[in-house]
Amino acid sequence: MIRSLYQPFVMAVSVLGASLTAGCTQEVVPEERGATQSELGGGCSMSMGNGRNAVNTLRCTNRPNITMYEVPSTESARVNVLRSSDSWFSCWGRGVRHSGGNDTWYGTVGDDTRFFGFVPAAHLNTTSDFDRNPSAAGLPVCARCDKGTGRCPTKIIYD
Repeated sequence: MIRSLYQPFVMAVSVLGASLTAGCTQEVVPEERGATQSELGGGCSMSMGNGRNAVNTLRCTNRPNITMYEVPSTESARVNVLRSSDSWFSCWGRGVRHSGGNDTWYGTVGDDTRFFGFVPAAHLNTTSDFDRNPSAAGLPVCARCDKGTGRCPTKIIYD
């Protein structure tokens, strides 16, 4: 049996889907929660949530039609597709090095299903300075990743 590392998180995202799904017409965007914006350059900005249930998010232009992976590795299961070219990302983590020359991956919910997945930083228009440590700008490390290092599991657990 294959057990997903992100199954509990995917279930939580399914419940919260409208607030995290990129391209959803019922999306609750951070500006509507009284958040503040900070420009990062390269077509990206951080929305800093406030209040009890607020979440900091990265809004960034990206390549459209990006395959999303279950964990930050192209060797993992493909879980969704990010079709939009201007997307929201809820977190980040360190995984397998990719064509962007670093190991930074960003997490979000894609456009085809309500599944959470990771995309390599190479597909976003983030700067290399931002990719070095997205937490410095306020973007949280993804669930299941080490909060201190940002390192994420890069394999599926088999039972």
